[in-house]
Amino acid sequence: MAIRINFKPSLLTFFIALTAMLAFTVVTIIPNVFFYMAFLGAILSVILLFKSWHLVDRKLFIFLGWFLLPSLIGVFSYPVSMILEGNVFNYYQLKIFGRLANLTLLFVFILLLHSYIKTKDLVTPFRWYWLGTGLLMLTALWQFADVYLNLLSFPFDTRAHVHSTYGDEYSFSKRLTGIASEPSYFVMLAIDFIILSALLSGMKKRFILLPFGILLMLLSVSPSGYIAFFMASALAYFFSKLKYAKFKFSAKSLFLIFVVIIILATAVFYIMSTPYFEYIYRRITDPRMLKSARAYMNYMPFVWAWDSNSFSFLFGHGIKSYSIIGTAFNVPDGNPVHVTSNNLYVDTFWEAGLLGLVSIISFFSFVFYRIFKSKNSKLQVFIAFFVLFELMFTSVFRADFASFRFFILLYLIFILIQYDLRKIKGFYV
Repeated sequence: MAIRINFKPSLLTFFIALTAMLAFTVVTIIPNVFFYMAFLGAILSVILLFKSWHLVDRKLFIFLGWFLLPSLIGVFSYPVSMILEGNVFNYYQLKIFGRLANLTLLFVFILLLHSYIKTKDLVTPFRWYWLGTGLLMLTALWQFADVYLNLLSFPFDTRAHVHSTYGDEYSFSKRLTGIASEPSYFVMLAIDFIILSALLSGMKKRFILLPFGILLMLLSVSPSGYIAFFMASALAYFFSKLKYAKFKFSAKSLFLIFVVIIILATAVFYIMSTPYFEYIYRRITDPRMLKSARAYMNYMPFVWAWDSNSFSFLFGHGIKSYSIIGTAFNVPDGNPVHVTSNNLYVDTFWEAGLLGLVSIISFFSFVFYRIFKSKNSKLQVFIAFFVLFELMFTSVFRADFASFRFFILLYLIFILIQYDLRKIKGFYV
């Protein structure tokens, strides 16, 4: 898998590239310390070696600031809710410094990064992040060779087993994760690899990289990942076509639509007959899923918030306060509620209230509007829509909104909106 890297030999570029490349390791069996060392090195090198780092982009500042608004609301509501709800939740167990430091450093890093690369090489962080996800895909290929071909032993212990089967047995027993800790982590990065391959590789390489990434994503057998990928693809295609629609149908186009429908129907019929589909279908539709701890932690916070005071319902219980719900409430099996719902919208509602939830929804709506009104190429608009919908849908099952991955994809959306990438070397739109 040949990936061309635009590398400029400087300490600053080295740390930026290393940070982007190691971003995927945070959710793998590789210790996080390597990424955070590179991340801090990148921030310090920008401040020390780049003379114009203080000239931040106002539009990017507002863009990221709007996304961080729910967190700011949570900071405001934290001391008030501690007084109002201190007798219900153990706020002494709440440690907010890590979340605040993470969000602040990511916010500052993206602003400084853009100040540095906007006149130099906009493609650099995305190409190196793509390389990192590509390395993860190679470890999944290694696992594939072990599980399906019995060629190479994959020695790493991850959550690759088939779970939540409710007593049913299937002909397959492993799900691809590569060195990611579990399938839900892997599938997000696999989707990132797919869309970045479309953005950063030429037509010939796409014919290899896209099917390669899609196959590995499918073999992760992640229902939430499937939903995120196919919904993002379908909605991105629909809205990008709607944006440029002329609503003229020729006999040739109608024939092509008919052929595509036949091919898709045949493919769907075949897929539905496989044990993989049966497993996915049962994971989504089995009524026992509604009684799971995960489902419980997604809908009960709305009930608990409604039963609390008006201030906490409107402004939330404070930043990172979802992590202490377990000091007052338990899931159905009797264990304390987990430290996160793994859902951006649920965590945001609990921590920043109705106002925070409205804020994050309005942010995504604003981004959608800006993409729809942009004057860039069809492919660039499609990719921008895809990344937006990918973040929106993956946030339903993985609340990684304080991660480098989330911020680099937000930054990518900003670039896709603000710049015509046909004029910038390294992008293929």
